[in-house]
Amino acid sequence: MKKTLYVTNGPVIAAFDVQADGTVKNQREFGKLEGGGNGDGMAIDAAGRLYVSTNRGVQVLGPDGKYLGLIPTPRPGISTAFSGPGKKTLYVACRGAVDERARRFQTPPGERNITTTIYKIRMTAQGFKGRPK
Repeated sequence: MKKTLYVTNGPVIAAFDVQADGTVKNQREFGKLEGGGNGDGMAIDAAGRLYVSTNRGVQVLGPDGKYLGLIPTPRPGISTAFSGPGKKTLYVACRGAVDERARRFQTPPGERNITTTIYKIRMTAQGFKGRPK
């Protein structure tokens, strides 16, 4: 089975062929995030589409690297994963949160704000079945 490692490199996704011993070869440009911004976390579905979290939401690339579109999120995305029953739910971790009164959560002065909101998106696409996540 052919294995590929995808790496975000700003607005470009790079791909590498993973060798049997775990080393990588054949670095190449896989696709571009045409929806703007830089990539962060990624997930792949059973059809080989790549889902890349960005400031504008989750950008989707086809198995050939062609830009397919954007799943917008209300906050900047930092990570994404398929999970849940049948792996048909896309979870997107996004920067920031609101308090019980829907006000932006603020940390005390001098403390780094690392609050995160996780969005749950039901999908018709199914996550990659090759691992237990």
